[in-house]
Amino acid sequence: LKHYRDVNFTIRFLGGASASATNDVLTKILHDNFPKDSHKIEFLPRVDTDEFMVRVSEADVVLPLVEGGNFYHEKGYQGGKKLTSSVMWGMGFHKKMILYRPLADVFGIKEDNKTYFLHGDATATLPAFTEVFGRCLDHLFEVQVQ
Repeated sequence: LKHYRDVNFTIRFLGGASASATNDVLTKILHDNFPKDSHKIEFLPRVDTDEFMVRVSEADVVLPLVEGGNFYHEKGYQGGKKLTSSVMWGMGFHKKMILYRPLADVFGIKEDNKTYFLHGDATATLPAFTEVFGRCLDHLFEVQVQ
């Protein structure tokens, strides 16, 4: 984020508490990890379907946050028994997305470096994610300047 510190944008997390962390804990983690950029981060816990739809429609990019262990099943994302609505909403609203490669494969999404930015498997390292996040931001800001 420090490369884009002077650019006006917001990263909005939509979701809810997991079994291991409350919304307050998740918010604190975000602010602790991004102390100089916490003003660019919003955390909107447990929004209802209508608000989730509105928030996705307002977004420039969708980054589905799913647990890494979900990808280690023989036939894909929990054998097709579980899907994330973030990808379906993102596709429905024609949004750019940053996706784990195995999740993209479940939905038949191929990287084109303009719409979809894929990175590794679910155990991708922070540098790998940072690289793809940077490519996505570069593209967004390049498009806005034109």
